[in-house]
Amino acid sequence: MIGQPNLVATLALALWPLLTLALVRGLGPARGLVAGIVGGYLLLPPAPAGFDLPLLPTLGKDALPALSALGAILLVAGRVWLWPADPWARGLLVLLLLAPWATVLTNPDPVAWGPVLLPGLHPREAVGMTLIALVVMLPLLLGRALLADGARDLLLAFALGALLYSLPMLLEVRLSPQLNIWIYGFFQHSFEQMMRGEGFRPIVFLYHGLWAAFLVLTGLL
Repeated sequence: MIGQPNLVATLALALWPLLTLALVRGLGPARGLVAGIVGGYLLLPPAPAGFDLPLLPTLGKDALPALSALGAILLVAGRVWLWPADPWARGLLVLLLLAPWATVLTNPDPVAWGPVLLPGLHPREAVGMTLIALVVMLPLLLGRALLADGARDLLLAFALGALLYSLPMLLEVRLSPQLNIWIYGFFQHSFEQMMRGEGFRPIVFLYHGLWAAFLVLTGLL
């Protein structure tokens, strides 16, 4: 990584909940959810930019869009039912949330590797790991609750997002991946991996060039 997140990166993350609230109010809960999560994925600065709070997952590109969407939907719609109706889905969700506790309780011993001593896991770490698992599942749970009949909106967002993203991607193909440095003050990966022959593969605000390639593939499909 080159550089460190600047003030623009911090402001982008801090203002994203307000933008998501405006999207949910203007477009409605379903379309606002799609715009907030897809937009956050494409535009927010990647790690290490984020707010690191005790016991909570880092509030950055991965967690903030979904949490902002949940908060905005609760403010606008009043409530949203996230608990799956299918008993198998409920069981799998419970297993996912219990898995961190099994990991922590079965790994209490420190591990020594030469001069390096790794401490054993503590129960408080299970709390953070459980919250991370819940945040990872949150977009799926919100989508299940609000987009049961909104597949067209989701597919349109993928296609339109990939189309609009092709403009900065083409710029980086020509000039090299620089947008994240120019705007957010740092480069999020190894620059050598973005070099291909005599050209470059774009990354824009994603984590890697492969993510940008997968975005284009998703938009085409």
